[in-house]
Amino acid sequence: MKNTIFATRNNFGRLLAFLLLTAIVWPATGQIVIDDCMVERSTDGIRWQEIGRKNGLTNSSVAVQYSLEDQSPLARAYYRLRSVDFDGKESRSNAILVTRADARFGITRLFPSPAQDQVTVQFQAAGEESVNVRVLDSTGRLMLEQSTAAVPNMNELPLSLSGLSTGVYTVMVSNGSGVSAPVRLVKW
Repeated sequence: MKNTIFATRNNFGRLLAFLLLTAIVWPATGQIVIDDCMVERSTDGIRWQEIGRKNGLTNSSVAVQYSLEDQSPLARAYYRLRSVDFDGKESRSNAILVTRADARFGITRLFPSPAQDQVTVQFQAAGEESVNVRVLDSTGRLMLEQSTAAVPNMNELPLSLSGLSTGVYTVMVSNGSGVSAPVRLVKW
């Protein structure tokens, strides 16, 4: 089953979406001057990469529905629409964050929590890749980072918590193309 993002665009004002399956679908009306419509993706909401484009229809007064499939969906990514008019003017929609629960990359289990000296991070990887496991404090400051070579499917990494104070932390894994959803860790 594919991941599909249904989005509505009205003059590239606000982009509304919900995740069902990773094709992006957006209707457009009154698009008299739109030359191209592009879908862009970002892992951080700052640096954007075009993942596909559709040519606009000129002088169309009827609603047109565009769709585009993300061929390499990430576990967690931002999406936005960008249009270029025939006169070169660009417009961008608001970004939306999509986190896929059924992704092939991400933390599947963290135990024990609460933990005292050590925690085990189980995570899913799509293939052989270098992965960083990061522990952040409640202000987002990096407290611990450990790199490991992941294998396809399930991986397990023990983390020593001896250098951390008692508190609540966030654990995430990242690879070259994305960051997992954060998982809460309590250290006592």
